[in-house]
Amino acid sequence: MKISRRSFMSGLHATFLTTALASIAPSAYAMESPGMDSLDVLVSMHYFLSAPDNGTILWPKESVIAEIIPLYDEFGNIVAYYGKLENGGYAIVNNNIKNPTVIEFGEDDNPLIRKILNESPTTHIVYGGPFSVNDSDFSVFSSESQGMMDLYSQYPELQDDNEPLASAILEQCSEIRKRYPAFPTGDGDYGFIEWDDMPSGGYSEKRLPVSGVQWVQMNDYNDIAHDHCGATAATNLAMYFSNQGYFDLEKGSARDTFIAVHNVVGNGPIFELSGKVEKYFSSCGYNLSCSSVAVLDTLKDALDYDHPCDLLLADSIIAWHWILAFGYRDYYSGDFYIQIMDEWNKNIKRFYKLNSGSAWLSATEYWM
Repeated sequence: MKISRRSFMSGLHATFLTTALASIAPSAYAMESPGMDSLDVLVSMHYFLSAPDNGTILWPKESVIAEIIPLYDEFGNIVAYYGKLENGGYAIVNNNIKNPTVIEFGEDDNPLIRKILNESPTTHIVYGGPFSVNDSDFSVFSSESQGMMDLYSQYPELQDDNEPLASAILEQCSEIRKRYPAFPTGDGDYGFIEWDDMPSGGYSEKRLPVSGVQWVQMNDYNDIAHDHCGATAATNLAMYFSNQGYFDLEKGSARDTFIAVHNVVGNGPIFELSGKVEKYFSSCGYNLSCSSVAVLDTLKDALDYDHPCDLLLADSIIAWHWILAFGYRDYYSGDFYIQIMDEWNKNIKRFYKLNSGSAWLSATEYWM
C-alpha cells in the first residue's frame, strides 16, 4: 500500500494537533516499549486507516484518539498495539519499528478486545492474531478457535524488515517531532511539583482567594465518569465561584454538583472546555466571561486580576490533562511557577512550570 507524502501530510497536519491527539485515561495509556512509541503507533494507524484504497476511509477528518493499549504474548512481551478512534475505526499495529504494519483494522471496534476490556479492564490482553485474543488469566476467553496461538508463529513475516514502510513512518514521525518539539515523551506526572519541593530563593507571589472552597477530585467520581479531568476542572471552577457568592452554582453536595456539571461537560477526551463551562454557568442563571490566554504575561495578568484559568497540558503525544491555575510564584531568578489545582487532589499545593514536564497547549481565563 502506498500513499503519497503530500496526501499523507496534508491529511495528518490538518487535524493532528487539534483533534487527533486527545486526552485519554491513564488506564488506556500505552506504556512505550523500546520498539514503538505512541507517535509511531499513531502515525502507522493514520497511514492505513486514512488510505483511500482501503475502500472506506476509517480515519475521519474530525478524529479523536480514544485509547492506545499494548497487546502481549504469553510471556509478557508487547507484540502489538491496539488503537481506537473515538469516532472512527480501529487498528492493531505490529510492535516492530522495522516493520510497523497494521495487522488488522476495521470499523467501530474490535469485538474480541472490547469484550475483554469491558469484563476485565486492568488485565493484560494476550494477542495471538485476529482470531486468538485472551486476557492474561485466560478467564475471559475470546478466541474463535481453541487454544492460544503465537502471533509470530502464525505470521512470521511480521518479524521481517519492511524498509519502505519503516522509512515512511520514520520520516513522518521525525517531521512531526521537528515541527512540534514541545511534546514531551510522557512519564505520567506532567511535571507537577509538590509544595515542599519548590526551589529556594526570593520570589513574589499571587494567590487567589480560595479559603473555604470545597474542592473535588477525579477519583471521587470514577464510578460514574471516565476521562473526566475536564468535568472535574469545570466543577472546581463552579466551586470557586460559588465560594465567591454565586451560590446557585452548587447543587447540594459536591457529588450532586459534579453530576450536574458532568451532564453538561460529559466525559473526555475534551479539547475545548470554556464553552461547556459557560453553558453550565448559564444554566444556573449566571453570565460567565472568558478569554483565551496565549502567552505567559497574559496568564500572569489574569491571575493578578483574580481570574482563575484553565490550562490544557500534554504529557505525551496522546496523554492530555486539564488543570486550573489559582496563583503563581515569580522568582527573582526569572523562573515562574503556576500554583495549580491538578484535579487529582483536593488542594492547590502543587506548582507547574510552563512547558517543563508537559507541554502547555491552551489556556482560558474566567471572571464574573
